[in-house]
Amino acid sequence: MLGIYYWQAEQPAKAITQLQIAVDTKAFKDEQGWQTERMLAELMLSEDMPEKALVHFDNLTKSAENYEKLSKEQITGVWLNKARAHYLLQQWRSLLAAIKQYHQLDSTPKLQPLSLQLTAEMQLNHLKSAILTTQKLLALQPDNLMWWQQLSSLYMQTKQYKLALATLVSAERAGIEVPDNLQLSKAQLYSQQGIPEKAAQSYANLQVKETDIDTIIKQARHWQMAREWSSAQTAWLAAARLNAKYYEEVSRLELQQGDFKQALSSLAKVQGMPEQERLLLEARAYVGLKDYAKAPRLPNRHTESSQQHRVQIGCNTYNR
Repeated sequence: MLGIYYWQAEQPAKAITQLQIAVDTKAFKDEQGWQTERMLAELMLSEDMPEKALVHFDNLTKSAENYEKLSKEQITGVWLNKARAHYLLQQWRSLLAAIKQYHQLDSTPKLQPLSLQLTAEMQLNHLKSAILTTQKLLALQPDNLMWWQQLSSLYMQTKQYKLALATLVSAERAGIEVPDNLQLSKAQLYSQQGIPEKAAQSYANLQVKETDIDTIIKQARHWQMAREWSSAQTAWLAAARLNAKYYEEVSRLELQQGDFKQALSSLAKVQGMPEQERLLLEARAYVGLKDYAKAPRLPNRHTESSQQHRVQIGCNTYNR
């Protein structure tokens, strides 16, 4: 009784002392003694005394079968608290053993035991088991971004890239707001699966700074691989405003689209481009405009026909 009063008075240390006396002297027998020791173990656990608590949880699990009046909830609660004590002590294999016993008594998926199980499986690198556990957690909390992220990450760690991508896509379809780090993963997975248009769109969805040139370039390249020329040109222009060397890519796309005057304007802004390449692109633009007189003479070529021939080769090579 003193133990209970001290606990109700929020004096746990004194409560533990009194309950320990009751347990050590075996003041109570049968179920009442079991319940007293359970209260002691739970108080020790709540007061960050997992090692001492484990001694009593071990006694409780071993003796539980001797008492017919104990409910299933009381016994499963002891196994769950034993797993929590192992968690605090980072005893992962013992934690899994306790959770296994818990599930044998109660197979209904519940958040806390599954979360403890997942932590242990991750620590022990039991990735296949962790996938199954995460799927159960996701079924319990489909609105929790953490489980979607965890499941996708586990698929990537086990090289199941299609499933990793499908998980992120499913999260979005379920109405989950996918943060930038997962958008980036989605873009990379789309790229790996050979779907450049979707990769480019994922890069475009990133809430990046206008100065994040690396992401802008990735977006531009994927739009280009997807043959989305207008979107690629917009992205390359954004990159060129940050670094003038990318006006070369802008000019190439403009040439490809037949916008020869604008291509010449873009070429004039390019910095750090080899002169040979610049002359070749200029020649392509002037030939496209049929202004052959202004087309620069390329090295090692002496006639207009041979010059036009070389320009055409350059056009064909780029288009391929």
